[in-house]
Amino acid sequence: MWVTQSYLGNPEPDANLFVYYLFEKYSDEQMEFTKRVQHGMGDLGAKFGSRVSLFAPNEQFVAQISGEIRDIDGLWRILADRLPGIFVSTRPLSEFDKSTGDYHFLSLKHLSDDGAAKAIDEVRRLADEQIRWCEEKGTREVSDSFWKKLYDSIDVKPGFAGISVDLKKLWGS
Repeated sequence: MWVTQSYLGNPEPDANLFVYYLFEKYSDEQMEFTKRVQHGMGDLGAKFGSRVSLFAPNEQFVAQISGEIRDIDGLWRILADRLPGIFVSTRPLSEFDKSTGDYHFLSLKHLSDDGAAKAIDEVRRLADEQIRWCEEKGTREVSDSFWKKLYDSIDVKPGFAGISVDLKKLWGS
């Protein structure tokens, strides 16, 4: 996982997925939540290596990264009032194009630590599936079914319930 001062770099250009943790530095509570989410994302980084490029902000550069995100045409409208969250894309943010639709944002705004952990687990499962698909096809391109399965399988609910996953939808049963 890259703890970074910029989200516009591309240290792993051949990655199959790019995962960004985004938050606003407004409260101590959100900062503590962020530390726990980043720990979970670090585990993902250890598992996937260069196949999934994970980004977490260096705390000192949150304002700079926030400025970068706001400058990317169309991205801020997707994220506004939904942070913190995890942004998953097949392309690095420096190549973001809202019209392609090859991205998904998982808002963690109203989730407990358990709900955030379940969201990270879901990203892990979907990344596994995407990497397998890319290896079978000999490409880094993403299958359309990946995004459909991501959208159909994640059910985000605020409060104690957290995130539930409909495995029938996820695995096509």
